[in-house]
Amino acid sequence: MKRKSKERSLPGVFAGRFFSIAGLVACFTVSSVFSTSLAQPVIRRPGARPPEGAAQQRAAEITSLMVSYLPNNANSRLSDMGSTTLRRGSWMRVLIQFTTEPAWIDEIRFDCYVLMRSGNERTLLTGSVTCLYVQAGRRHLAAIFVPPNVLERYGRRVEVVAVECSYQNSEISDYSVPRTSRKWWQDYTGVPDTMVTWFYTPFLRNGAEAYEQVKTGRQGF
Repeated sequence: MKRKSKERSLPGVFAGRFFSIAGLVACFTVSSVFSTSLAQPVIRRPGARPPEGAAQQRAAEITSLMVSYLPNNANSRLSDMGSTTLRRGSWMRVLIQFTTEPAWIDEIRFDCYVLMRSGNERTLLTGSVTCLYVQAGRRHLAAIFVPPNVLERYGRRVEVVAVECSYQNSEISDYSVPRTSRKWWQDYTGVPDTMVTWFYTPFLRNGAEAYEQVKTGRQGF
C-alpha cells in the first residue's frame, strides 16, 4: 500500500516541477519585454509641432469676408463747419467674421489687402485693424474702411480682397475673396494708410457696437 501511494505521488511531483520551470521562463520573458521597452528611446517625428504651437494655430480663424459700400452720413456736419472739400462719395467697408477658441485673446491683428483696378492700372490698398480683449466665440466681427477720397484716387473696381490674421506675432489664418490658396498680395507693393478703423469714420455712433474693441492711434491702422 505504501508503494502504491508513492507511485501515485510521482505525477504530482513532476507536474509541480514543470509548472515551476514554466513560471520562471514566463517571468523571465515578461521582465525582458518590459526592460526592452523601457530601454527604447522616445522617437519624435521631425518637424512635428509642439502642443503650444498647435494651440496657437487653433486660436482664431477667419470664416468670411464681405465688401460693401456705405453712404457718407457726415456731409451736412462738414458743410456746417465750412469745409470746402466734402467727402461726398461712399466708404468701402471690409467686414471680417472670425472665431476664437481661447477664453480670452487680449490682442489679435488683421492685415487687409484690397486690389483695386482703374483702367489698366492696379493698386493694392493696405491697412490693418487690431482687436482687443476678444472673448471665446464663433461670430466676432471686425471691420476696416476705405475713405471716399482713396476710392476716388485709385478707383472703385475691386478685383480681389484678402485678410491675414496674426496672433502672438505669428500668422495663423488667411482668407481671400475669391477663394484661393495663393498669397497673391505678395506680388504687389501696397499703398499704406489707405484704410482706417471704424473709429475714424462717420459710423462711429452707428452700429460700431457690433464690432470688437479696436486699438486706436496709428497702431490700429
